[in-house]
Amino acid sequence: MGVLLLIVGAILMVVIYPTLKNNSNEFSVAHKKSSELGKKIDELEEKIDILSNNVEEVLHLLNQSQNNKQEIPSFSQNLRQRQVLDEYDEIMGAYERGEDIVEIAKRFNRGKGEIQLILNLKK
Repeated sequence: MGVLLLIVGAILMVVIYPTLKNNSNEFSVAHKKSSELGKKIDELEEKIDILSNNVEEVLHLLNQSQNNKQEIPSFSQNLRQRQVLDEYDEIMGAYERGEDIVEIAKRFNRGKGEIQLILNLKK
């Protein structure tokens, strides 16, 4: 009787092991996809935060203009201004990390003199 149980157990192991192995691979793939989705969700949440901040700023400017009867800059002007300031910060960061002015000029598609001017303005 004991030998029969051992044989049945061995047969079950041979039959069930490939199924368990496939499930393990499927779990690994699912885990990887889940991790990728988590990263994409984080990126989207960051973009939503940026958009939310932009909307709040536009609403704040709109309220100010209504109170002061002033013109407010267009959203695209405001966004472009932020992009320029961000680019200036990137240029400054590259310079502070020790990058050469010529390398920075090539990377940002600007002239060497313009890069020097930006660096001088930020001082």
